[in-house]
Amino acid sequence: MSMSASRPFLEQIVKRFTGLGRDRRAALGLPVAFLVLDPHATEQRGELLSPLAVPGLLELAPTGGGKKALLHAKLALLAFGRSRVGPPSTLRLVVSTANWTDRSARHQLELAWHVDVSCGSRGALAAADPVDRADVAAAGGFARRVLEGYDAPSTNRDGLAFAQRLHDLLNRCEDVAPSRGVRPRFIHSLDGPLLGALESAVCGKRGLNFLACGSGSFESAPKSGRKDLEPKVLKVLSGLVPDDATKIVTTEPSAAGALAGWAHRAGEDGWSVREPSDPIRRREPRALHAKFVFVGHASRRQVLRGTLYLGSGNLTFRGFRWGVPQHGNIECGVILAFPGACMFDEALESLYVSRKEVSPEDLAEDSAHEDEPDVKAEPLIEVPPLRGVRLLEDEVGAYLELHWRPEVNTGERFRVLIDDRTEDIEPSVERVRLADGVSPGVIRIERGKGVEPWTIAVETHSLRVAASPEAPESFDEAMAKLLDFPAAADDAAEDQEDENEDGAEERDPDAAPPPATTVRALRDDLAKYPLQKAMEFLDGLGAHQARVPPYLLDDWVQHLEVMLDSQFRPPELGAWRAVGVPFRRALLAAGFRPAALNEAQLRRYRSIVDRFVRAVEGR
Repeated sequence: MSMSASRPFLEQIVKRFTGLGRDRRAALGLPVAFLVLDPHATEQRGELLSPLAVPGLLELAPTGGGKKALLHAKLALLAFGRSRVGPPSTLRLVVSTANWTDRSARHQLELAWHVDVSCGSRGALAAADPVDRADVAAAGGFARRVLEGYDAPSTNRDGLAFAQRLHDLLNRCEDVAPSRGVRPRFIHSLDGPLLGALESAVCGKRGLNFLACGSGSFESAPKSGRKDLEPKVLKVLSGLVPDDATKIVTTEPSAAGALAGWAHRAGEDGWSVREPSDPIRRREPRALHAKFVFVGHASRRQVLRGTLYLGSGNLTFRGFRWGVPQHGNIECGVILAFPGACMFDEALESLYVSRKEVSPEDLAEDSAHEDEPDVKAEPLIEVPPLRGVRLLEDEVGAYLELHWRPEVNTGERFRVLIDDRTEDIEPSVERVRLADGVSPGVIRIERGKGVEPWTIAVETHSLRVAASPEAPESFDEAMAKLLDFPAAADDAAEDQEDENEDGAEERDPDAAPPPATTVRALRDDLAKYPLQKAMEFLDGLGAHQARVPPYLLDDWVQHLEVMLDSQFRPPELGAWRAVGVPFRRALLAAGFRPAALNEAQLRRYRSIVDRFVRAVEGR
């Protein structure tokens, strides 16, 4: 969740999180990341990220119209486990000051904080820090409230379920909440300003005589009247400490806002205005984008009993002083207590505060680095007319079930592109039949000729989304993909990223996948030696799945379903219908199927076998 994101950075983080390159993630069709961005249209962004742009990642569409608060919060919730689709053993919360962009990662000074909660067993959860658990639960609840403004269907809503894994994650986060009475460090602005949470955290603390703060942007300079008055947010922060306290503010000189006209008399108000300090890149320092407030007791070159706020909220009215009820932004952050002592200079350096005073002449009111746009009059991004598409089957064959958005005009006409076929339809059309052997991972829909089409992910019965596997060119290739489990980390993908950064030509991430038609070479392979190939199939599959460890069985069942659906399609299996091989009996035999399947896994395994046998029999 953040205000903005860039595709190259998203590709890198999804690849590193999964260990899988683009092609493997596209073939798997498993949603592993859900992206929630600010819904307002900007010069840089006018539409949703295509489901093909970063395989495995889905951006959620905003719902409804009307005015919405700027989504400026920046956080991530992650689940880790021994397998890809099994239950998580660790939950991680990341609170950051950075957007999910290359600019934030490479060219800006940012702060981040994270906490892990072990949840793989009751004992592990009971041993976890109650405050850590409270933070993860609070962040999960915050994310769920934000999602009320986005289209994130699960299995109990409208037939679509492409966001089910996201709801599973949020449920797990909220389930780790400790008993009542534990106050989380995680804060947000849905019910009130971030400032109020900081004031509560330091209220009653004695001996506070030090304040340091910084921000990617500050409140705008007054359009009229005196510009040399203490900025209002800084004046409120001054109230956290006595008048004689040391107060330091650091700002990016090119985006100082109201600090520019006031800096020449900041000393009269007890403030020192400092330049940011980049501890790594001295010659070409990065721009300050971090937002923080640190309050503590300074004594003998040390800082004691510190309290730190870091988060998404800039030191502005909408970012820090107002909450959503007061028409502020949707923000989040964390308030951390440091009961021990740290060296004064080390504390400042860790917050990117230098010793050098800023020259007032170097400060500009310009908000060239402004990351908090005023969205009062901005429209929402354009969303496609379809909420989603499901791939289903009945006694006639396969078809697509179209889920239209309720606000779409029933009189409009759209052109739908499915595989290599084009069809004109109206929103009253809810089903589109597919030709034999066609199983698209996405469809495209446009309002008319010359208009850039939307790319819509297709959801399957097994909750695969935008799956775009390459059809095999031979039986041996199909078997190699079937038995390529568990998949090793794809280091080649990282090499490709480096090549792209160095200027190599990059393929279009939104390019349509090849048509989902069958490949004749595989059919010919099976037709030439049908019985031999059937035996090779059963022998290879039986030997391989006998070696799958129990903790990977969820992943294996998922992999088996994906590979049988994509590599062994009905039109290609016709040669096996006449050889009399008892596939169902062999695949379900106690000595053939994985021995450690639990009840749920066995049910799914039986369903996969039944589906495969129907394909072999042409039903």
